[in-house]
Order: sequence, then C-alpha cells, then structure tokens
Amino acid sequence: MFALAAHKQPSQEKQLVQLFADFQFLAKLLVKEVPQVTERTNEETTQLLEQIGSINIRNGKVVILQEKDINFSGNMWRPILTAYWITCQFFVNYPDGNHERPLSEIVKQAQDKAAELVLTGDVKFYEVLSLDLLRNSVMALVELRVLEATKSVDGAVLISVPSSAKVTETCQKIGEFLDLPSNTSLFSSHLSKL
Repeated sequence: MFALAAHKQPSQEKQLVQLFADFQFLAKLLVKEVPQVTERTNEETTQLLEQIGSINIRNGKVVILQEKDINFSGNMWRPILTAYWITCQFFVNYPDGNHERPLSEIVKQAQDKAAELVLTGDVKFYEVLSLDLLRNSVMALVELRVLEATKSVDGAVLISVPSSAKVTETCQKIGEFLDLPSNTSLFSSHLSKL
C-alpha cells in the first residue's frame, strides 16, 4: 500500500504526511484484504524500506531510491484496487436512498461489468472477476459508510446507496491511485489500460 501511496505523488520527493494519509485511506478501504494493517504498519513499512535502501526520508520528504522495489509492490495491489474501483463505478449511477438490492445480486452484476472491461481489454487484470474480491469491496464500502447494508427478514444482506456523491468521491479517490481520469465511467470507451 505504501507503493500505491507513493505512486500517487508524481514528484521525485514525496510528502511524508500525504503518504501516511493515503496509506491510511488504503488501509481502511482494503480492510477486507488485509485486516491487520494499522497506522503502525505504515510506520514499520517506511522504516523497513529505509533500512533496506529502497527509500530515503529527510525533512518530512521521501525519495524513492529503488524504483523497481516500489513498482513491484504497487503492481501486486493494482488488481485488487482496480476491482474496488470497478465496484465503485457500478454504484456511481445507482439511485440514492432506499433502493435496496441483495448483496449476491449486486456482486454478480459488478462481476458482469468487470467481465465487460476485461473482454474489451480496458482492464487487464483477471483478478477483478473474483466474486470474493468484489464482495469484499462492497462490504469495505459499507464499513467506510459509502454504502449501507441491512438484513432482510430472510437474513439476506441488502445494499443501498445513501449518497451517490459519496460514491463518486470515493471512486475518484481510488482512481487517483490507478492513474485514471477523474471523470472516467464504467461504460467509457476511453479507459486507461488498467
């Protein structure tokens, strides 16, 4: 996650405070993928990367010394973050309010959209087709209060969108880590090759 946060800042010198803020956002977002990540994890990661010579920290700024190490790590996270972005894109045009739909139905429809993107070549990661990953992304958005979850009388989880503005904001924020234009939509024919 450090690598994704570092990649988001295009300058040679990365602002340490912004790196930590971005790391915290990613840790909260990706809680279903790595539940043990804490603020301390970021500090430990930063210290380790400095000890092994991958980064240098001076005066609140980070300089990447071993770009290949950071790129390798970032590339491991990109398929997961892309699936989360696809899930957000699925909800961008979803109506606000009490339009609850079953989690299983939503995850399957998000998978269909992910498959379209893979088949058209707009997304190169097959991992985005994982129902478990897509389910995790929906539930992570619930934990971030971007989506709401309730239970039906038969025990099924129902998902709704309290505010499409919050979904759009989260989608754009995730897109910043993936080099996407902020107005990219799921149905756009000009997607970056993720």
